[in-house]
Amino acid sequence: APAGAAVLTGLLLTRDRPRAGGPLPRHVIGLHADLSGPTAGEGRAQENGARVAVDEHNTRPDRSFDLALLVRDDGGDGAGAAEVAGRFAADGSVAAVIGPTSDEAAEAAVPVYDEARLPVVAVSVATTAVSSRDHDTFFRLRFDEGGHGRGVIAYLTRVEPCSRVAVIEDGAASNAIRGITGSLLHAPPSRGSVTVHPVRADVGDFAVVVAAALAEEPEAVVLAADSPERAARFARALHEADFSGPRVTTEPVMGSPGFSTGAGEAAEGWVFTTSFVDPTAHPGAEGFATAYRERFHAAGVPPRAAEAYDALRFLARGLEGPETAAEDLRHVLRRRLWSGTHEGVTRTIAFHREHRSLLPGSGHFFHVMENGRPRYGGPLPVGGN
Repeated sequence: APAGAAVLTGLLLTRDRPRAGGPLPRHVIGLHADLSGPTAGEGRAQENGARVAVDEHNTRPDRSFDLALLVRDDGGDGAGAAEVAGRFAADGSVAAVIGPTSDEAAEAAVPVYDEARLPVVAVSVATTAVSSRDHDTFFRLRFDEGGHGRGVIAYLTRVEPCSRVAVIEDGAASNAIRGITGSLLHAPPSRGSVTVHPVRADVGDFAVVVAAALAEEPEAVVLAADSPERAARFARALHEADFSGPRVTTEPVMGSPGFSTGAGEAAEGWVFTTSFVDPTAHPGAEGFATAYRERFHAAGVPPRAAEAYDALRFLARGLEGPETAAEDLRHVLRRRLWSGTHEGVTRTIAFHREHRSLLPGSGHFFHVMENGRPRYGGPLPVGGN
């Protein structure tokens, strides 16, 4: 089975390293990922990013313990995720878990981890169906699906300031994505004005809504959508109307080639607010990017690899400190993770004590479509406008 094969690989690739006077204590971190299903590329990136962090930790001469990475594949579905979570939860040697990869997997797995009081750190899970308020063993290291609006506001306030913004709300999008509209109405970019132009889910021709939006003479257009194909049709309609101001949409649209291939030249210049970096271009992540490329003989670094590297190092920091009895380790680690601050290569990791959400000001980024490919633009300063 895929899960069994992944376990063996994880244990073979990351071993204890003895030193004079005997081997160091070893802590096992689980990596719960989709390695064979629809989000396998992202799952593999997280596995590889975590491996770089483990290798780095285990070669530090001042370390007080070694780390081992135990990898299990959930196949990208809920049933597999619940099974993997159950196996990790029942393994007393596992101190914490990184993952899962997808929202569906998280909805099935997080309650299992919580029941076992096993800390689980997620870097790609956006769904609000699971939260740290309900599950205090769940550490989300990105904004949830309701947080897209903050990045859009930051971009149109701090990067390309615009005080007249038109929002196209796609009725085919999820409730969370359509929630961008409410965020912008509540806190208009640059303290300006926002007009809203909804499109029904069964409408595929965007020319009418584009005309209505441009009649308001906006400086920028925001597309609240999560379908790359529908976004491509909208981009073409906006391009045909000769609008050249800032055009902003969200990470889900960027997540597949459907947007760039469908929109063609109309895709150029579109901005995507995202929860991940390109470590080859992100300040402070250059060392990780170099280590990743050397370790895996890769030309680039895929999304979420650097975030998983940060997650592993966040856990390693939590494991530092006075020796703890094995039966108390998960509890002690959970307490340390909630109260500590970790400066990662992609973001600062620190949590609000009451809400258990990441503190604002870190974790929002943007990419710009150039020559048919998203180019990393940098971090977005999220806060008041």
